[in-house]
Amino acid sequence: MDEQEQQYISDFGNGVGPYSCDISEYYDGCYVPAGRGIPIDRANTGADCGPSAIAAYLQISTAEAIDLLPLWKEKKRHSSKRTLDALAQIGNPHKLIQLGKKTKSLISISDKFPTGFAEVRFLKYDKQEFSTKHTIAYDQNKNKELLIYDCNARSYGYDKYSELDGIQGIWVSEDFWSANILRWGENFLSKKPINFYLSHILVPVDKN
Repeated sequence: MDEQEQQYISDFGNGVGPYSCDISEYYDGCYVPAGRGIPIDRANTGADCGPSAIAAYLQISTAEAIDLLPLWKEKKRHSSKRTLDALAQIGNPHKLIQLGKKTKSLISISDKFPTGFAEVRFLKYDKQEFSTKHTIAYDQNKNKELLIYDCNARSYGYDKYSELDGIQGIWVSEDFWSANILRWGENFLSKKPINFYLSHILVPVDKN
């Protein structure tokens, strides 16, 4: 490990140092899509899924993402409309596309819509929806494989450096995400969900 890496490890978790807000450069293009990030300042900001997904998508810190979200900053509330407003504010307009209650995979639409955000809805045993919604970001890696950023995903087995194992909030394959999302949902819902679906996506506006 060289001196720069040692300094990074020393600063990791303390919110200081030149790489304290994003560590995507420590991963190759298989684990993080080009131009995307892995924000690690969530412990300092308390960012949940909305600002964390925006930070990963824009390769910025969650603190910078929160600055784009005045409602979250004031009341810790977020919505897809707020994401659209934030992206438009920085000249990166996106649009909302409805998917419907049968959609559980982004792979089938990733050829047409290869990158963006998706909203996850969770179902109870009586098939009613939880009021809490969940935001993820998605994009393709250098091998054109779909990856999902979820603020609940941990990095065991993914890190380039073993010292960084345990980071919460990384890009993972859709198979891994689908196998774990209900378990993760139980951590922030009132009780364990029995199913989920993707209600809509937010994708870049075609500028042509």
